[in-house]
Amino acid sequence: MTYTDRFALVREHFHTIKPQRALLSELVVRRLGGLSATTRRFTTGRETELAGEFAKAMWKVVYGSADLGDWEAPLLALGEHQAARGVRAEHYAIFKGEMLQALADVSGGTWTESHAEAWDSFLHCVCGLLIRGGSRAERVRRAA
Repeated sequence: MTYTDRFALVREHFHTIKPQRALLSELVVRRLGGLSATTRRFTTGRETELAGEFAKAMWKVVYGSADLGDWEAPLLALGEHQAARGVRAEHYAIFKGEMLQALADVSGGTWTESHAEAWDSFLHCVCGLLIRGGSRAERVRRAA
């Protein structure tokens, strides 16, 4: 399956599960909160903004342009912003795993191996850009 095919499947699937969007966010936050003190920090109080920022960025990408170039700069900027607030590369890997599991849970019997592969590829790309943005922020911070 090509990247274009995977992204088309992500978009189609996301439209299908749109009514469960609030449940999806709740599941991810609950799972992250139960993993460790570090991930719990991003799911309570003011820090829930971090999870919300990530979710909003994902939804914009899914509903926006299919051209990666159109969302590269905003995701790099979000990665810089989140790194300044304590999000590290390893947190995105954790988030990606929890998001995939939550997507499977809210999808029920409609979740397929193709969905899992497509979402994994999509989230890998999104998280990679966020990590690059965070790395860029770290290099700037060290140079200052």
